[in-house]
Amino acid sequence: MELTADGYDVTGCPDGASALDDAAKRRYDCVITDYRMPRMNGLEATKHLRSLFPSATIIGVSIIDRQEDFINAGADAFLLKPYQYDDLLALISVTKKN
Repeated sequence: MELTADGYDVTGCPDGASALDDAAKRRYDCVITDYRMPRMNGLEATKHLRSLFPSATIIGVSIIDRQEDFINAGADAFLLKPYQYDDLLALISVTKKN
């Protein structure tokens, strides 16, 4: 995974419900969530994660433009797939500084 190679501590979860379970055990500074996931979509996960981590950076991604939906759910940013890795890094950096 490129983020790990760039020095980020990365935890992967197979779906939104698993991410919420994991979030009960640790703190996240940044969350990248896809819209389409089993058991809980990215918008639902974003709403829950935002309440757990008010200062975390949350980035939503989807193959369909769901930017407004993610922002309304509490995300800080959105990337339309396919996206460039450098664009993801830029969002992490910009939102981390704010």
